[in-house]
Amino acid sequence: MKGKKDDGLLRAVPGLCWRSDVDGVTVSNPIGRTPVSMNVVPEPTYDHYFRDLGKSPAAPFIDVTIPLEASRGCWWGAKHAAAAGCREPLHAHPAHHAQGGDRVAERAVPAGLRHLQDLSVVEHPRGLPREQDSDYAALIDSIPSLHHLTPPAGPLPIKLERFSPYFDDPALGLQAIGPSLNLVSAYEGVADALDDLVYVFESEPAGISPATSELLREAIANWQATASVSRLVALPAPDDSFVVIDDRPAWPSRELVLRPGLEAEACRALAKGKTLPALASTMRSLGIAVREGQLEELVENWTELGIVFHEDSTYLALATGLRW
Repeated sequence: MKGKKDDGLLRAVPGLCWRSDVDGVTVSNPIGRTPVSMNVVPEPTYDHYFRDLGKSPAAPFIDVTIPLEASRGCWWGAKHAAAAGCREPLHAHPAHHAQGGDRVAERAVPAGLRHLQDLSVVEHPRGLPREQDSDYAALIDSIPSLHHLTPPAGPLPIKLERFSPYFDDPALGLQAIGPSLNLVSAYEGVADALDDLVYVFESEPAGISPATSELLREAIANWQATASVSRLVALPAPDDSFVVIDDRPAWPSRELVLRPGLEAEACRALAKGKTLPALASTMRSLGIAVREGQLEELVENWTELGIVFHEDSTYLALATGLRW
């Protein structure tokens, strides 16, 4: 929008912050008397981006990610949505990924939180009830294979927040022992009233031992220190093979060639994470013959090479650059 007429339209929107094209002044409109219904807020549109991307010669090499921001809703309200958040037009465009803005897992999770899910968490939560040291042993051992990925901010203890499942149901394993010590310090003299006011609470220690927490902290610190110089990328070759370039510190610098057909297509399929039966089904759908035991040998070899992450019965290819 440009011009005085457009400035008038912008001034009519309650709560809008904008910059005037007439004089360059930053304007903050007064908040309206009533809240805006989220049902009438327009969905964000990415049409122009996809239009321009479609004209770019780089389009085949770009994995599109659409940002997704969600929230639990306002905790002060009389009713609290378990997963209130914004709508996102993921159906409108061929995006391969939706990148959430969540910073920490905030839900009731059974013991042994799946580490394949953890890979997408920016801050790795620890201190979940009923976690055991053995749940983290394999994860800590596998962290060197992840050094080419963006590291988490750290193994931060889980926060006990008002209206979260753990707060509402102590039987899940977290026992509140009072308001957050940071808030107690900030509001010295009115601590007795904080129980009814604050959002974050201290809780009894839970989950893994201090020794395992320290091992996890050290492993993540090493990850943070080497991420900028680590690389594991799969590059497509003209003959439909993949060349996997590996520059992670835990292995000697190397190039691995995944031959056309079974090796290349299996690695591509594992970019989404699959069990062996699911992987075998994918190979059959592609018309690729697989002898008995061949897939097991393949993924076990890749796991030893550190190019596949294995948890329970699921295998996940770790190289970036794979498209499916």
